[in-house]
Amino acid sequence: MLLLYPKILNFSTIMLQKLPTTTKDGDRVDKKYFQKEEIEKLCPFIRAEILEECDSTSTLLKKRAEEGQGEFFVLFSKSQSAGRGRMGKSFISKKGGLYFSIILRPENLIKNSIFITPAAAVAAAKAIEKISGKEAKIKWVNDIFIADKKVCGILCESRLDLENSAAEYVILGVGINVFRPKGGYEKEIENIADALFSSDENGQAYLLLAAEFLNNFKEYYEKIEKKQYMKEYIDRSYLKNKEISFFKDSKFHSARVVDTDMDGNLIIEENGERKRLYSGEVSVKI
Repeated sequence: MLLLYPKILNFSTIMLQKLPTTTKDGDRVDKKYFQKEEIEKLCPFIRAEILEECDSTSTLLKKRAEEGQGEFFVLFSKSQSAGRGRMGKSFISKKGGLYFSIILRPENLIKNSIFITPAAAVAAAKAIEKISGKEAKIKWVNDIFIADKKVCGILCESRLDLENSAAEYVILGVGINVFRPKGGYEKEIENIADALFSSDENGQAYLLLAAEFLNNFKEYYEKIEKKQYMKEYIDRSYLKNKEISFFKDSKFHSARVVDTDMDGNLIIEENGERKRLYSGEVSVKI
């Protein structure tokens, strides 16, 4: 069941309106996806473009950012042929997901740019939970889990201006598995990935998720140095009290997750000694 939100402009009206079936030129449109005008109405601070398919929204936006495209330009694609995640991993992006990237040009110093990922993670978790009604947890650093399966990934890439100690631009990429694809997921991820909904009968889900995320994120981004989102980032930890393994200093380690600190570092206990993990990839031990 989808909820109505007074926070977003005219949400109840949008929910009750029948989506158009043709464009101004008479071409058939996808009723299960939103249109540029709809998302810009709910999020008037963005400029949007929607593609049927591309290799990667983040790759395309890097070029746009280099050409001077403004902040909060958002590129959506209904599928990606070369989506990617952290550590160079591929991100399978079939139709049925919400895939988009955002150009950001933060005025904050480099040290504050690192908080874009946790701010986005909280914005995504809250949006997913509100739309789906399912509890959303954050797996350090940048994944959203529901019931032990990944439903969302986030990738933050930046070009730094070292002379002025600032980020020239940041590309924030988000991928949410909204509907389970027909035929299910590929073998390599079928046991670790899931979607918010099992069928695509609700055509408003894409629009609601996108608008809720963007409004949440903008609120955090405007005051990113205050870290108001970090308490929720910590409280939503998927890893707390779990046994994990990770690769560091040319070998594998095992540890128990104790907590996450206000700078987003993972606090672990390894062989009775507490340590901090500042970056890396961790796996939950089964």
